[in-house]
Amino acid sequence: LFGIPVLWFPYYYRDLNTHYGWRIRPGYTSKWGAYLCLGYVYPIAGNPISGNQLYGRSQLDLRSKRGVGLGQELTWSSEGIFGEDTHQWGRLSLYYAYDTDEQEAEDYNWQSTYDHHRWSIGLTEHLQFSPRDFLHITGEKVSDSEFREDYKKNAVRASSQPLGIVNYEHRENDWAASLALMGPLDTFYAGVRRLPEARLDILPRPALGIPRLYYESQNTAGWLRRQPAKYDGTWDPRYTYRLGNWAYYDTFRVDTRHVFRRPITLTEGLTLTPRLGWRGTYYSDSPDGDALFRSLFEIGATLQARIWRDYDTTRHTLIPYLDLTWVPGSQDGPNDRPYAFDRLDQEYEWRDRYRSDGLTPSHRYAG
Repeated sequence: LFGIPVLWFPYYYRDLNTHYGWRIRPGYTSKWGAYLCLGYVYPIAGNPISGNQLYGRSQLDLRSKRGVGLGQELTWSSEGIFGEDTHQWGRLSLYYAYDTDEQEAEDYNWQSTYDHHRWSIGLTEHLQFSPRDFLHITGEKVSDSEFREDYKKNAVRASSQPLGIVNYEHRENDWAASLALMGPLDTFYAGVRRLPEARLDILPRPALGIPRLYYESQNTAGWLRRQPAKYDGTWDPRYTYRLGNWAYYDTFRVDTRHVFRRPITLTEGLTLTPRLGWRGTYYSDSPDGDALFRSLFEIGATLQARIWRDYDTTRHTLIPYLDLTWVPGSQDGPNDRPYAFDRLDQEYEWRDRYRSDGLTPSHRYAG
């Protein structure tokens, strides 16, 4: 455990640092009925010690209510193949299910239709060219909009629909930039495609020569195209999924945000950081057909505590914080809220304000 031997077997030895071998998972759920999931993980080439390896996972799933499922994964990693500082990791996932459960006709109104043959194909690739350059690719194609809900419950907890991203990022000490293509790959998912979107973040730095005054900014520019979810049929014509103009938009958007912060130490381990910011957003097109520019000011503060305890050579730290933000201005008119599905207008997507989701790893303001 963490490099410390904790168990010794004098007659049988198994390397606990490998994850090869059988996976056996029986159980029962209301959706699957009684099930037995069998998996076997095995090495194909290379070894973990060298950092270059290829291994596979084969899956057989038996479900009393949903039939049989077959899966295959290939996972690979390498170090130094593309250069001295390069690291690479990737995974290809294939899954097929013969679903014996019939789709309810009334579900046609809010789900894409599917038959007995259901499948998914997923690919993830991380490539680090240098300590400052990264390429991330991820995507998944599925047979229908409910496949992940029925067969990949853990993946749904992380994201309600598959992510399609190709993102290249470069980082320096004071700034970070990225260029990304994003959006849903299947037409039965609604979402915004970024074709592409460029991002430049100025990381916190001293400003104006004033002690402990810091400046930072986040800037994006890209072509945004929203697609609605498109389904094949309906159960009842009275409930036909009719799409209005609200469901679409196609616009070039530039967004810039500038913030000044000044941390104030109230006592040891307790800091108050007031901030003042401004955000401007330009749209080349809007629902009324004209270009528009929106300007918003921001006033806020973060109260952050830091609690730590040392155990021998290990420090455990807890950082609770409270963040308050006020953005003056109306949110009622079309000039303030041009697109209901623009993430700038979705206050409940907290990551827009606290995490740069176009950059990996993310920059957390309070962390």
